[in-house]
Amino acid sequence: FLLSPDFFFVVRVEDEKLQDVSLYVSPSKLKNYKFQPIQLPTKDKLMERSYIILDTSEGQVFLHINHERTKSKYGDIYISDSTGVRYSMSLHNNVRTVDDLSDFDYVRGLKGIFVANVFDPKIVSKAKNEWNFDSDIPNERNTNKGKESGSKPNSKREKNLDDFKQTMITFDKGGMWEPLAPPKKDVNGDNIECEDDGCSLHIHSLSNRNFGPFYSTDNSLGIILGTGNVGKYLSNKEDEINTYLSRDGGLTWYEIIQGSHIYEIGDHGSLIVVATDQKATKSIFYTWNEGKSWSPLKISDVPVEIQNIIIEPSNTGQKFIIYGRTTTSTPDSRGVIRSRKGVVIGIDFTSLHERTCVLPDKPNDPDSDYETWTPHTYLSSCLMGHQATYVRRKRSSECFNPEQFDKLYNIKNCECTEEDWECDLGFERKKNGPCVLSKGEQISYEPPEECDGYYTISNGYRKVAGNTCQGGVNHDSVKLPCPSRLFSKRNALILLGLSIAGLVIWILMKKSDRLLGLLSEIRSSGKSSGKKGFSKLGQDEGADNGEEDHADISGKIRFVDNYDDKKDIPMQSTGKRMTERKGLETASKNIPAVHKPQNQSRQPQDLLDDY
Repeated sequence: FLLSPDFFFVVRVEDEKLQDVSLYVSPSKLKNYKFQPIQLPTKDKLMERSYIILDTSEGQVFLHINHERTKSKYGDIYISDSTGVRYSMSLHNNVRTVDDLSDFDYVRGLKGIFVANVFDPKIVSKAKNEWNFDSDIPNERNTNKGKESGSKPNSKREKNLDDFKQTMITFDKGGMWEPLAPPKKDVNGDNIECEDDGCSLHIHSLSNRNFGPFYSTDNSLGIILGTGNVGKYLSNKEDEINTYLSRDGGLTWYEIIQGSHIYEIGDHGSLIVVATDQKATKSIFYTWNEGKSWSPLKISDVPVEIQNIIIEPSNTGQKFIIYGRTTTSTPDSRGVIRSRKGVVIGIDFTSLHERTCVLPDKPNDPDSDYETWTPHTYLSSCLMGHQATYVRRKRSSECFNPEQFDKLYNIKNCECTEEDWECDLGFERKKNGPCVLSKGEQISYEPPEECDGYYTISNGYRKVAGNTCQGGVNHDSVKLPCPSRLFSKRNALILLGLSIAGLVIWILMKKSDRLLGLLSEIRSSGKSSGKKGFSKLGQDEGADNGEEDHADISGKIRFVDNYDDKKDIPMQSTGKRMTERKGLETASKNIPAVHKPQNQSRQPQDLLDDY
């Protein structure tokens, strides 16, 4: 399970042999948790091997699901609505590791911007043709117990899959993904030439720990650091990797130093410290102008294999800690003895006595060390439906930032654009096109069981959670009035039940009236029992019927025999037929027969419980 500020997640094993699991979610702030199974945007049954909760920081859930083998190197990313229950597709073929980590991260300090690595879909399709599932795990295609069926992963193809990674970025919280725009020039000012079609910048992440990962902080607004290369795919070769910086949230990038480095950010982004992470070194480098120029700083007399550089959590100070290890070789009669020791080194840049930045309240003034900056996307001058203008230090100003610094300068809402909408449940985008119905899905126009005033029919879109845009492109759901409560489905069933009950009561009452009339006739006629074949109801003919004597009864009742002895007598009559009875109510000649109900077997309806 996983508990976050807004959501509580629980995984349930559905099939231990298939290693198929299901994810349930509940709002975490409820006193009594109410778990619901997540809803994915397809009616097709997809295997769910494992989950990675990527992010819940902005009122939605980014969820990575492995639909393939248990040790698959990729999965799909879904984005939820504000409830965390309904999910739509965001990104296919996201790179994952065997220890359930994903090449996915968000730009800290800015809402709606995320970066992820994916495998080329064409290569993934070829790889799928060469293996299906782990041979040692039974599945719906492998049901022979104790026998291997299906094919083992092709180790060469799987290894080569790592050579086809690509980096993508989204500015609308997973609605649309784009490649990273490559820098135009290298660190020496020369043009970067790319021979491959579709060249872009690619950044390393958690799936390859040999190089520095994607990195940003909350208090260095818009600054991102990463190691990678320009080309069609992300390279794993040390001599092709360089270090890059973006100062506008990933929109534009600069090559700031050649080779792979580990890095740390301090003083609100004014100070950046880097060190090579591919070999032992005696020096590090630092910059006051976000990589436009670098200064070396010796930290050791012996080479140190630097593993990381860290700073206090707010990234506003000027004191750094570097840790790593050294290797020494000592000659011995038995040969050379190598020993390794851990090393921790502290660096304090406040001793450099750089001046303090001035005039933060007058950004863009020639005498001010500050400027205004508005985050935006490739297609719009807004981000998440508004223009938020921040104050930040100019790149060319080499000075310390005050520790307490309010960066937000101005904010206003924008008109809605296509980027402000994401696909609703059951819909997905095709190459950043419009949201279309997912395979096997259909739009339902039926009102819900409990309909209050009106109900909505999705147009395939929903506004990104947290987006504040107004007007402009409108993909709101269509509102339809609820059917009259009198003719609602529930009321119709109630009305039908009452009608049936009323009909049954009416039939019973009619039969009761006729029965009472018949009993009355029988009581009256019972007085003449023993004459002409009449007897009281419930008595055998010939029984003692009392001493009552009715005179002239033959004058009041006439027996008629209209049937020949050879003809059948109607089923409705028993004994003699009576006609022209005077002074005595007679029952209807055609009394409907009551038959035993047919023995109809009713098939019980299966009740499906998703829990």
